[in-house]
Amino acid sequence: MKQLISYTRLLILSLMLSSISVSFADEAVPDILTYTSGDPIAEASLEDLVWLIGDWRWEGDVFGQKHGEYIIRMGEQGQMPALAHGYSRYSLFFNEIQIFKEFDGGIEWRLKHFGKELKGWEPQYQPIVRPLIKKTENALYFHDFTFVKESLDRFVIYANVKSGTTNKIITVPHVRIK
Repeated sequence: MKQLISYTRLLILSLMLSSISVSFADEAVPDILTYTSGDPIAEASLEDLVWLIGDWRWEGDVFGQKHGEYIIRMGEQGQMPALAHGYSRYSLFFNEIQIFKEFDGGIEWRLKHFGKELKGWEPQYQPIVRPLIKKTENALYFHDFTFVKESLDRFVIYANVKSGTTNKIITVPHVRIK
């Protein structure tokens, strides 16, 4: 009788776990929007981004980096600074300096990439600029990047990465460092 109860518990647990994995596998990637010059932008302020403030880590294989960190601070005078670092298996791979900036009633996400020796990837005076196109209670839609808040301690970035004529959607889950 005890063995039958153990098998029944194991069967129930297996069914629960299989349904959980199926529900995760079937999750749809949220919209990733593209901005064209002259398109409308979302009315927003830095208050709409407060849930991003904190120290975060991500893990997974994103362009060969196995893990990274993302540090976002509340700033002053309409700017919110952020730093990101990506690590390959044994060393630092890249750094990003970022600013979320209030601009014309909306938000721009400005960033520059640097290699491990702090050599810039973009031209000296030309940051990448990604306007906020749309916002909802739990998502921010920047040009080619969508930030989705899953809980107070977890968010995911979905990015549309272009290489030549092909696009690839990458998913980068972030967990708050406590």
